[in-house]
Amino acid sequence: MFKKYPGKFSLFGLSFLILAAILAFITATIVTSPSGKQDLRSKAAPSTQLYFYPQTLSVISSLPRDQSVNIMINPAGNSVTAAEIHLSFDPTKINIKNIVPSSLFPNILTIPVIDNQLGKANFTVGVPAASSGSSAVSEIASIASVYFTYTKAGSSTINFTSDTQAAGLNETGNVITTLTPLSILVQTPTPTFTPTPSPTLSPTPSPTPIPVVANLNITMTLQKINSKKTDIPVAITFYDPAGNIILSQTPNFTGDNNGIYNYNLTGLILGTFTIKIKPRFYLTRKTSLSLANGEQSINLIQAPFLSGDISENNKIDIFDYNRLVEDFGPNMPTAGSPADFDKNNKVDIYDYNLLVENFTKTGDN
Repeated sequence: MFKKYPGKFSLFGLSFLILAAILAFITATIVTSPSGKQDLRSKAAPSTQLYFYPQTLSVISSLPRDQSVNIMINPAGNSVTAAEIHLSFDPTKINIKNIVPSSLFPNILTIPVIDNQLGKANFTVGVPAASSGSSAVSEIASIASVYFTYTKAGSSTINFTSDTQAAGLNETGNVITTLTPLSILVQTPTPTFTPTPSPTLSPTPSPTPIPVVANLNITMTLQKINSKKTDIPVAITFYDPAGNIILSQTPNFTGDNNGIYNYNLTGLILGTFTIKIKPRFYLTRKTSLSLANGEQSINLIQAPFLSGDISENNKIDIFDYNRLVEDFGPNMPTAGSPADFDKNNKVDIYDYNLLVENFTKTGDN
């Protein structure tokens, strides 16, 4: 019924196959193109937030009055290495006197420039250079303290301008997505008079003392460590009376030849705080402290931090025991093991004895 055309059929079939291959290649190229929006969105950077602490100020005071606040950063998943801060304010009500970077951003890349005529200020700071990136800030922290004076009563704000930006490890461009201004309300006290034949003005309230940032030195010892060992990272978290996190840092504490570890926190805001301290692989300790002007200290030498929390869940349990068993004796990795509690470069019976001694113990909550 059908006539056969071998030559024509073969040519048509070959052409059809070539065309199909070309279309398949183009389709695959479009689908897998790196410019696809879906792929880019899946790799979007987390939202870093910038704000003041406290976030609002409401005071009744004679004028002028001095005040200080902290510029805070919440990396929210980023590892921040530098921040360029631009502020704007009403110069008829506020004069900025000084800006002091915190200890976590000690490298002043551009010095603070304050213009109280135009109501502007800016500065740029960075973390210490480190090839490993370990100095990058990845937890809630203070960038700087701002000292200013109220010169006129009423409502006002200190704002971050749109030029404000921050850089993060392995991120391109500005990682900041939220900028929250400082809200201020200043009222002057109303004088009162005593109704007497000769009216006498009641005493004028004394101005509130100028808040000054505090420095806090923390000294501590670690269980079974009585000689100089490597530095140890220590998580330090400040909570206000309502339980809100005010400051969170993980600096490296340096030990001396007697195994006494020390670190100095600078540029802290004043107030009453609950402080949690947790050296890596040790149980948490909690203490309360009212930070006042100047130098203060916490001495934790007499009660060493208890070791053995390898799983970092603030208790000594079967998971810590399991890791010690895995790394015991010749099984210890060449890079070292967190089960080496006494830091003698081996996991042995002394480490085992220490874990058994601390087993089931928990840290402060």
